[in-house]
Amino acid sequence: MKRQILKDCVYKTRVKDHKEVKKVILNYIEDQPFLAQNSYIDNISKFDWPQGSDFERPWVQYFLPHFEKSIGELCANIGVSRIRSLDAIWFQQYVEGSSHGWHIHDGQFTGVYYLELPENSPRTEFMHPFTGNIDKVKAKEGDIIFFPSHIIHRASSNKNQRKTIISYNFNILDRIMRSDLENTL
Repeated sequence: MKRQILKDCVYKTRVKDHKEVKKVILNYIEDQPFLAQNSYIDNISKFDWPQGSDFERPWVQYFLPHFEKSIGELCANIGVSRIRSLDAIWFQQYVEGSSHGWHIHDGQFTGVYYLELPENSPRTEFMHPFTGNIDKVKAKEGDIIFFPSHIIHRASSNKNQRKTIISYNFNILDRIMRSDLENTL
């Protein structure tokens, strides 16, 4: 078997009005129960992943307009008019010692909104499947990223203050046409 290395992209922008968005969503999250460690979901301190397809949760209803605007801008930059379907959206909190091991997601794209990201908190790491090399995303609090769901990634062990992210899976509406891509270069 021969292997050919292809490079993939991570797309990044910022959520407008991040400070207000952070304050409102963290208030909603505070009302959620604290879940104990579960081997299936690694060592994430608090999450609502099992309800990921419930778009009626109050924090999701609040966040969706912000999400759609940010993701819409990113999609436009790659020649896609909009997303076809948002399949799941959930939050995850990491306290000291929390982590989420290497994994991939369903759908075409996945991503992270860094809702609460103290200065020295670990950023998302990506592993190259052939070499095992690890790249870290260059992100700060308020950034939102997305990338193809097949990219192996993780949240390494949190060593300081609480970190909170919103993660999501989605599919795009159109294919990117070569002529469209050339017009964006």
